[in-house]
Amino acid sequence: MDKFSIYEFMSFFLPGVLASYIGLLLLPESFLFLKPQDELIDGLLYTIISLLVGLCIHRITFLLIDYTWYKKLIKKPINEIIESKKDFLNDHYQELDKKYNKDKLEPSKLFTKAYYYLEFQDKIAPTKTFQSMYFFLRNIVTLGFIVFPVLIFATIFKLKVHISLPLLLIDILVLPILIFTARFYRQKMVDRVFNTFYVAQECKEK
Repeated sequence: MDKFSIYEFMSFFLPGVLASYIGLLLLPESFLFLKPQDELIDGLLYTIISLLVGLCIHRITFLLIDYTWYKKLIKKPINEIIESKKDFLNDHYQELDKKYNKDKLEPSKLFTKAYYYLEFQDKIAPTKTFQSMYFFLRNIVTLGFIVFPVLIFATIFKLKVHISLPLLLIDILVLPILIFTARFYRQKMVDRVFNTFYVAQECKEK
């Protein structure tokens, strides 16, 4: 990773910033090390903490993906995406499968091959935009599940209830929207990978 790209910013940093901010709202004021010291130092510390927290959330997401309930919730299988999308993607996928899938790979493996081919050919940038949005939303969903029991605990035991209760209500209301939107961007990511790979193969043939 030679530069801090939009992928890292969306996938790791922003979820970490949100998680750190929620933590600051809920933590007791007796945490002296969180009191303002110097704007530059505080900014650097907050940035570092946010990035580390974001990386942890990203890792937790990949651990949760192993559970069937979470996978069904947020990571629709590629073959189901292809079967459910009967427009441009489906047409291109059929042509791609017929002309360029010489090894007869199943959709998920063909997707992996296409993704790494585009990355190797430095044609992955448009796909990365949708992937960044998907990972950002997926990690925010994970964060929503993580803070849910914390907010319930804080609300029941009246620990900063004026903050925890509104956050709990927001979490309950926003989570379904985030899940729906994350599914949409995953579909767009798959769409872009297969279509870009198809066009790249077509151009290579000419």
